[in-house]
Amino acid sequence: MGVHFTEEASKRAVYDTGKSFAVAMADVNKDGFVDMFVTNSESSNYLYINRGAEGLVGEYKDLTSPNLGSDKRASRGAAFADINGDGNLDLYVTDVSEGNQLYIGDQRALHRSL
Repeated sequence: MGVHFTEEASKRAVYDTGKSFAVAMADVNKDGFVDMFVTNSESSNYLYINRGAEGLVGEYKDLTSPNLGSDKRASRGAAFADINGDGNLDLYVTDVSEGNQLYIGDQRALHRSL
């Protein structure tokens, strides 16, 4: 009894074609479905929101925005946690070229911390 995986990125609307290094998964928008943040090198990082609340469990919508490091960086890792204790997930992204980034989440979005 082995484990079998099937590649379904395009079927799930995950179209990231960058040089990916890491993924962090968490329910960013608090809808009960796991969302996905993908780090890349030499291209934008991506935030994919699970469309489960729309009845499309396991399909994703690209909600990448300029405040999430959409510039061409060299991101290598990411982790979600509630850093400031406000009940919203925050995102820490490691980067080998420009320094690490901390994005503070609120009810609407993640914002770069200065």
